[in-house]
Amino acid sequence: QKARLTSGLTKLNEAEGSVEVLSKDAEVKKKELTKKQAQADEALEEIQKSMEKMSDQKKEVNKAKHKISKESTEMANKKGEIEKRLSGIQPILDAAKEAV
Repeated sequence: QKARLTSGLTKLNEAEGSVEVLSKDAEVKKKELTKKQAQADEALEEIQKSMEKMSDQKKEVNKAKHKISKESTEMANKKGEIEKRLSGIQPILDAAKEAV
């Protein structure tokens, strides 16, 4: 019976040692996990900032496109007006050339 108790005590001591090793390992893993989580949070924050910046840039590009489109339409209208005026003046210029 003494041998059985000694064997049981040995097993308990071994289990205690295993628990200590596992506890230390778990603590190390917990620290690593906390560090990795902080890195992931930081990366996510950077991604969000980049996306916001891209969204702002896209808005600016759309704004510029709209402005260019408006200016292009205005220029086309002015060109039409100028061509209309020139078409009225062209016969006079042609007649002046022939007269000279």
